[in-house]
Amino acid sequence: MGTTVWVAEAGDDCRVFLAWDWALVPPGIVVAADPCAIASNVRLVAGGLNTVGHNALDQTANMLALASMVNRLPWQQAVALALDGYSRAQAPPNGAAAGMPVAPARAAPPAS
Repeated sequence: MGTTVWVAEAGDDCRVFLAWDWALVPPGIVVAADPCAIASNVRLVAGGLNTVGHNALDQTANMLALASMVNRLPWQQAVALALDGYSRAQAPPNGAAAGMPVAPARAAPPAS
């Protein structure tokens, strides 16, 4: 189990973030531990920014919208790559002690 945090620049000196816990379930699938428990400094508004009055979404609608955003992010692949790198770092060289072949390392995606 772990936590992932996604941060984006939203203007001058303004960063927004989404953070949530994840779990690894057999057979090695990464899932959000609780899709309804997303920490964020984001409060969404109905109708977009051009709406007069900017009606903030209620807590439930905001949570559902944030969960939908998380679902569209490629976070599971990022966690899987990080876990793969960690397990490779912990493995004996060439899998000798385990008696198993070790697959060649893959390059990590460029940081954004």
